[in-house]
Amino acid sequence: MKRFWQLPRRSKHAAHRAWPTAALSLAPLVALLGPLAAHAAGPWPQTRQGWYVGFGLGGGGAALHADGTSTSREGAFSGNFRGGYVFNPELALGLESNAWTKEMDGATWTLSVGTAAVTYFPGAQGFYLRGGIGLGTAEVEQQFGNVSVTGSESGFGLTGGLGYEFRVLRTFALAPQVDYSWTTLDDFDFDYVMGALQFNWYFIPKP
Repeated sequence: MKRFWQLPRRSKHAAHRAWPTAALSLAPLVALLGPLAAHAAGPWPQTRQGWYVGFGLGGGGAALHADGTSTSREGAFSGNFRGGYVFNPELALGLESNAWTKEMDGATWTLSVGTAAVTYFPGAQGFYLRGGIGLGTAEVEQQFGNVSVTGSESGFGLTGGLGYEFRVLRTFALAPQVDYSWTTLDDFDFDYVMGALQFNWYFIPKP
């Protein structure tokens, strides 16, 4: 795939430090969303069973890596979607998909990762850890007059995250969350860190 992301380069060692630096830059967002979610939380217990769905909206920083160098990390909109099944109060299995997108120099970049993921709730409380493996894709759309040219490439991807659910209703929870996603492709690798506010619904049978 032709690369239009022509940004200042960094050394390989700087690239390795990029994602934790981006994660720290998202800390104020998570710090803000956490108290807001906590304020909205109601008296409902952390009950989880059966099917669930959810999505998240936020922002993050992404970078490309190739031949021992890295692009500058770019901030942009990001979001995610999930669905799955809760097998016990501490464990859920599902499909996770997240994406980062930005227009730069007339080209629209979209980086995405879709995985089969495990979510673990220690002690069946609000805090959770999530990890998954699957497929990542980098897509570039470039406009040449009235003609739009799109190129894409896919490869092995993984994602990991953590957050905290505040139960707002019996079957609905808000959760500030931070995710890290990485994908390796033939021409380059990419990664992005995103902070988001999650909206999660659990299809819990009525008592």
